[in-house]
Amino acid sequence: MCIRDRYQRRVHGEYQTKNNMRTFVALAVLGLCSVAFGAGIFSATQDKNFGVFSELQRIETSDFGKKLLDTIALQLKNKAPLAEISKLLNDLHSDLVRQQDAADAQHSIDERDCTNGINEYNARIDFATNEINEAILEISTLKKLIDAANGQRESLESQLKNLAEREQQYREARRADEQAFIARVQQGRAVIAALDEIVPLLERIKPTGNVQQALVELAKIGTSNPLGALLQVAMTLDPGALQRAIQKLNKLKESL
Repeated sequence: MCIRDRYQRRVHGEYQTKNNMRTFVALAVLGLCSVAFGAGIFSATQDKNFGVFSELQRIETSDFGKKLLDTIALQLKNKAPLAEISKLLNDLHSDLVRQQDAADAQHSIDERDCTNGINEYNARIDFATNEINEAILEISTLKKLIDAANGQRESLESQLKNLAEREQQYREARRADEQAFIARVQQGRAVIAALDEIVPLLERIKPTGNVQQALVELAKIGTSNPLGALLQVAMTLDPGALQRAIQKLNKLKESL
């Protein structure tokens, strides 16, 4: 419940009580006249003061009203002067007026404080609302950045995977090329060694052009001596063809 609501309820109750007190005073003064002429305070009759006595009976139902009326009745019973009783009631009335004025002034102060408090809380609520909205906006922005970063990360991971696969392929290809190169080098060395042996032999032979004799020799050699078979074939060439063959073999050797 708001401070203002609690205060208004309290002030309203005090105001009602003090308003009743002023009514007590007014009715008590009227009752004095009846008492002065021998009428009891609560002897309600069918005369013109019936409404006054009925109101006094209603007032007596409250604690304050009963105490006030008992006090007046005691004063009358002790035959206190009416002027003193009237002064007592007037003083009570004046005190109630002062209390009411003080309560009104305090009410104004409390109401102003309550309004200031409400305005302050509203300002805090507005500030907190703005902070929440800014936080929500920042969270949304950061979420987008996180999503974008996750997308980039996934793309980079895919690229890294592709690069790793390509690197593996390149390594395997390089290994195969290296093995092939070694094989070619070894093969080249073997060819050079063979040429170093074949060319001098070809340079020393004298072609006969006798194919029949070469075939006979080849049949004797068979596949057991490839170099001897080559020399027999070279014997069947004419000198010019043999010389051109030797030159080509020398060029092949130089290229290796």
